[in-house]
Amino acid sequence: MNTYLKMSLITLGLVVALGAVMIPAARTSQDEPGWKRGRGWGWIWGEDDELGALNAMSDKSRLAAASLVKKGAVYDLGITWSRRSFVWAGHAAGEVITYRTPEGVKRMNDMGLGDPETNKAGLSWHSCALFMSDNVATQIDSLGHAVCGDDNHWYNGHTEGKHGGDFGLRKCSADG
Repeated sequence: MNTYLKMSLITLGLVVALGAVMIPAARTSQDEPGWKRGRGWGWIWGEDDELGALNAMSDKSRLAAASLVKKGAVYDLGITWSRRSFVWAGHAAGEVITYRTPEGVKRMNDMGLGDPETNKAGLSWHSCALFMSDNVATQIDSLGHAVCGDDNHWYNGHTEGKHGGDFGLRKCSADG
């Protein structure tokens, strides 16, 4: 059986957010008070910042971006994802794992679903778990994705030694 999951980044919020960052009419980092060319981390938002230029977004900049929309066209930014999708070296392939079936749910009798008196319609479900790397197909990256230097530092000087870990980043993570 071929199992494919179409991951898609099509949301108005994303489109508006990207527009606010990328369009000339939107506010830019240079418009931020205190911006100085050539200065890096912490230069405006402080040493604990985890958002970077997203701090510059405001209701005004999002409204300016939204006002540029002229057509209601939808562009699918997702790509087909499966265990056979391209995998970058060092990243695991993805997998969709079925772990619940209607028969199994009813056998466990979760919430009385196996009881015909309680569940007259015979309702149940399939459930899947998704296992994927953040670099397979449509990407999910954060300001902590790429690191450099002997201390493995990323945006705003956060380091692996201080803010990394086996269960994810504690600063600038994609789940945050």
